Amino acid sequence: MNRRLLLHGVTSGLLLNFLPWQSFQAKKQKLLGYIRTNWSRDPYTYGSYSHIPKGASRSDIGALEQPIDKKIFFAGEATFPKHNSTVHAAYESGLRAANSILQGSADRIAIIGAGMSGLASAHKLSTNGREVTVFEARDRIGGRIWTDDRLGVPLELGASWIHGINGNRTKKTVENRDSFYLDTGLTNTGCTAQLTIPSAVNAPGNFFLII
Repeated sequence: MNRRLLLHGVTSGLLLNFLPWQSFQAKKQKLLGYIRTNWSRDPYTYGSYSHIPKGASRSDIGALEQPIDKKIFFAGEATFPKHNSTVHAAYESGLRAANSILQGSADRIAIIGAGMSGLASAHKLSTNGREVTVFEARDRIGGRIWTDDRLGVPLELGASWIHGINGNRTKKTVENRDSFYLDTGLTNTGCTAQLTIPSAVNAPGNFFLII
């Protein structure tokens, strides 16, 4: 059997034991649909976020962000050693790259990628008077942050988790939006992990399944 089909069947079966199917059936409510994400086959990322594999070290992350000839700079969560694998690491790395560029005299900058780090850099540079051009291969911005509305309400198919809420800039951003927190009870380096859900998804009668 195909490994992906097997995993899909197992996870779906597990979800059936935790989701409130019976209560929805009693109210004669129907499942509006489901969306299955598969970042490992996304042609632009081939994965959801970076990790430190066996044989590597955190110092390798620092090596990734080293600029070339003070003309080519690198940003992204994989280059930020403190909180790699997170959205706020991508954001902070974008600001760090922009600050390094601002120390030079270049007034025209090209940014490849309109993900969180690229957009953070572009905003920082443009507000400081630099001419910025952003190149993006996808037909949308956001990179691995992906808000999907195919089921009629905004669903976060990427970057829906906040890992570490203390001192996290993204937490403040979400607080200013029409969303609420669902405390998972999980921890990441001692900090609570929370799931952010738009209020439209939480409205009565709306029930979605995202795998």
